[in-house]
Amino acid sequence: RLLERSVRNLDAGPERSRANLLLGNILAQLMQHEAAVRCLQDAALDEGCREQAQAALISEFMTMGLREAARDILRELRSNDPSLSPDLEAFVRSRKAPDRTRHARDARIIGGRYRLEDLLGSGASGRVYRAIDTVSDNVVALKLLASTHAHGGEPYQRFAREANIAKGLHHPNIVEVYDFSVEHGFLVMELMIGGSLETRMAGGMKPTAIRRMCMDVLAGLELAHQRGIIHRDIKPANIFFDARGVAKIGDFGVAHLLDLGQTQTGGLIGTLAYMSPEQITGAPLGISADLYGFGVTVFESICGRLPFLGPDFVAQHLGELVPLASEVSGCDASWDPILERLLAKSPGDRYDSIAVLRRELQSLQLADDSRPLMIPRAPRRRSSAVSALMPAVRPDAEAGEEKTRYAFETPLGSTAQSTLARAIDTTLNRSVIIERFTEALDEDAERRLYTLARGGGPFLQRALSYERKDAIAIYEAPTGSPIGERENMLSARLATSLLKRLARAIAPLHASDRAHGGLSGTTILLDDRGHPTILVCGLDAVRGPADAQADVDAIMSIVAKSVAGARPPEVEARQAVIDALLGGAETLVKSALLKLPSRDGEELYAFAEAIEIELLEQKQGATP
Repeated sequence: RLLERSVRNLDAGPERSRANLLLGNILAQLMQHEAAVRCLQDAALDEGCREQAQAALISEFMTMGLREAARDILRELRSNDPSLSPDLEAFVRSRKAPDRTRHARDARIIGGRYRLEDLLGSGASGRVYRAIDTVSDNVVALKLLASTHAHGGEPYQRFAREANIAKGLHHPNIVEVYDFSVEHGFLVMELMIGGSLETRMAGGMKPTAIRRMCMDVLAGLELAHQRGIIHRDIKPANIFFDARGVAKIGDFGVAHLLDLGQTQTGGLIGTLAYMSPEQITGAPLGISADLYGFGVTVFESICGRLPFLGPDFVAQHLGELVPLASEVSGCDASWDPILERLLAKSPGDRYDSIAVLRRELQSLQLADDSRPLMIPRAPRRRSSAVSALMPAVRPDAEAGEEKTRYAFETPLGSTAQSTLARAIDTTLNRSVIIERFTEALDEDAERRLYTLARGGGPFLQRALSYERKDAIAIYEAPTGSPIGERENMLSARLATSLLKRLARAIAPLHASDRAHGGLSGTTILLDDRGHPTILVCGLDAVRGPADAQADVDAIMSIVAKSVAGARPPEVEARQAVIDALLGGAETLVKSALLKLPSRDGEELYAFAEAIEIELLEQKQGATP
């Protein structure tokens, strides 16, 4: 902090350059690489600090994966000192390690910052630990590359690839990467306390839980594919769950970049039991390779076994017909055509769009749809839902009687038809929202609640259970603040992403001929990362036919206000959002966008994509 204050207050000169050099080295130890680079670049402008600053910059650029930038600086250093090694890795290893923090002698402190706690798992490439970030006090997962893997070897290259790819993918359904050091061989990720799909399958999964997992995984894959990345190793062990039960894709160590060319290298890369025929034969890869692995994963989730049992997986993937899931497990036969298409031998016979696959999954009529997203209740002596929502321990509780499930209620307010409270689910140790309706819901209101529950996902609040007898619903407790109360306006790019996410959230509702009906600045929350959650709890009753257009207009109006403040009331919602996001775009462009249909969530998503493309073209046109 003292150095930061010095850098701000000192005039340009040797003293400020020295402060920048010291500050850059400290930030590098704390793995704040971008900030460290800015300080070191300023220090390198001074002749007295240049050599030390440039040497540190080489290490930072290598850690960030910017080898060419590091090589340019090394070339400049060697012009003054030819005795320096021209090899980047050798130069970095030869540098004397900077002074460490107070943790220097603690072997369980990695990178001067992360304290290793428990070993979560291990494999040939390294180990994964539960760790504490001593700077933020957050609990994280730290993947440590095995010390036997030399720099430049295949395991090291896969680790570096995973670090660089995953760091650039930010999505609610992809495991978040917080930090990494290619130089020191570690990767810091969010800790997925819900376990892996592989673990969950061992206890069996309900059809609706499998579909919910599918929707989450497809959302993460969609972003990766849009960025030109094929995962190549979709399998249950690489799908994880957070505390809310949201599925996320992890381990991009064998990912393939589409823009690097169509030829595969490195032999069979992936897991053979889940590998597509084109991966096995070395043919050109596309997004359908991931859909094949996804199909094997879904088959295993439903049937409790792989579609091909081995041991000759190569011959089976290439030549054997896939058995029908309904015949193997007795599941609903509506899964069969979806799995048959996912596991087609030819990539051209599989789905050519995740959107089409998503719609088919949404249209499945599953046996347990009548009890959407139910969570098993903790054992208790009284069966009434009301008793489950009483304080944690009753004053007259007998010795040894178990605690009830929901405790520490905090009132949140009321609507015309219900009261709301926040509580702790003591079984799963997470926060939930409890809504008690003043009277039993009628058939139309119940149908709406079930539709909202089935549509739950990363951007639509999940309804967890509903007790018809006592007219009580339980929901997840989302994070974030109402978008209508935010003071900070969004950039056009972030607002466009918000528009797409909200469209994706309401699309399943509109596909079921229902609508949300209560979208406003208070029913849409936005968290610190810009991810929205549409509230399902505390909604006023909606009577009459569903109005998808009203949902779409409300979202457009909300997004427009988030960028440019309150819009004039005489401006139509679609015109407002175009003006807010595209600003000074040509009139012809705006006119073309106005002609695009936007009657429901799917059409709104296509509309938002068209705006996104126009923003990218504007950015490219402005680049010299």
